[in-house]
Amino acid sequence: MTPALRYVLLWIAGSMLGVMAALRPLGAAFSNGQYFPANGDAFYHARRILDAVMGGNAVLQFDDKIHVPEGSWLTWPWGYDTVMAWITGLFGPYADEAAANRVLMNIPPAAMTIAIALAVFIARQLRLPFILAVAFVLGFASLPQVHLQFAVGNIDHHFAELLWTMGTLSAGLWFFRGESKRLAAGVTLGLVLGTAVAIHNGMFVLQIPIALTLALVWLRGISLPGRQALCAFAVALLATTALMCAFSEPWRRGFFEFYTLSWFHFYVAAIVAAFSAALAFVPRSPRNIGLLVVAAIAALIPLAGNMMLGGDFVSGDFEMIRSVTEAQSPYELYWTSGESMSTRLLSWLMWLTLPMSLLHLWWLWRSRDVATQFISIACVLGLAYV
Repeated sequence: MTPALRYVLLWIAGSMLGVMAALRPLGAAFSNGQYFPANGDAFYHARRILDAVMGGNAVLQFDDKIHVPEGSWLTWPWGYDTVMAWITGLFGPYADEAAANRVLMNIPPAAMTIAIALAVFIARQLRLPFILAVAFVLGFASLPQVHLQFAVGNIDHHFAELLWTMGTLSAGLWFFRGESKRLAAGVTLGLVLGTAVAIHNGMFVLQIPIALTLALVWLRGISLPGRQALCAFAVALLATTALMCAFSEPWRRGFFEFYTLSWFHFYVAAIVAAFSAALAFVPRSPRNIGLLVVAAIAALIPLAGNMMLGGDFVSGDFEMIRSVTEAQSPYELYWTSGESMSTRLLSWLMWLTLPMSLLHLWWLWRSRDVATQFISIACVLGLAYV
C-alpha cells in the first residue's frame, strides 16, 4: 500500500466517523418532514441565507427589525451567509423554504469531510509517523465539540471558523516549512487570512501567529521565507482583505470598528502585510530592531480602543456575551454547571491545556525549526483562548 493510499483511507475513515457523529442530532433537526435550525444563531443565519436564496438578493447587512426602532448593522459579515446561500442555490430552484432547508441544514455535516482533509494535511505537514497521524485525525473526528460545530441543522458560522483556522495552520506550515513552492504557499496563506474576515470579523486574529512567528524568527536570526514569498504573502493578504471589505456596507460607509467588517480589518491587514514585507528587506541589527518596535507601537495606536473591545469580546468579558455559554470558560462551567457543560463537549482533554501550553513554550524556546515555532505559537495562543 502506497503512503498516498494510506492517507486517503485515513481521510475516508475519519470522514465516516465525523459525519456519522454530526448526523446524530437528526432527530432534533428533522421533524414532521421538515428541517429546523439547531439554535437561535442558526435560525438568524437561516433567515439571511434563505432570504437570499428565495429572493435572489444579496444577504442582509442592516436589519431594521432588530434593536427596534433604530435597527442595527449586523455583526456577522456578508461572506459566510453568502457562500451558504450560493451552495444552497446550486441545488435549486426550490418550491419553498422547507425544500431549501433540506440542503442548507445538511451543509455542516458535509463540510466535516473538508475538516478531516485539513486534519490529514496538517498531520502530513507535521511529519507525524502514520500511527500518530491516525491518532490525531481520528481523535479530532471523535471530539464532541467538533461534532457540535458540524451537526446537522447547526448552520451557525462556527464550523466555518474552525475550517479557516485549520486552513491557516495548514497554509502556515506549508509557508514556513519552505521545502517547495513557497511563492504559492505565501499566496495561499494570504488568501486564507484575507477571506477569514468575511466569515467572522474576529477572524483577523488568525494573522497574529503569522506575525509573531515572523518577528521571532527574524529576531533570532533564523532564515525567513524568501523575499518573493514574503512579498507574495503581503500582497495576497492585503488584496484579498480589500476585496472582502469592498462588499461590506460598513466599510463602504467609512466605519472603523472591530464589531463590523470595516476599515479596522483592512488596517490590521495593512500592518501585517507591511511588517512582513519589511522583514524581507531590513537586516537584523539593534538599530533596526528599535525602529521596527517604534513603528509597530505607532501603528497599533489607532487600534487601541477597538483592541480593548476586541479583548473583552475574545475573553468573554464583554457585557453583552457574558451569559453566552460558548463565551464562558469551560473550567468555570465545570465547577458551576457540572461536567455536562464542559468535559461533555471538550472531553477530558481540556485538563491537558496547561501542560500542553508549557510543552509548546519549551519547544518554542528550544527549536530553531520555523514550522515548529509557528505551530507552537499558534497552539499557545489557542490554548490560552480556551
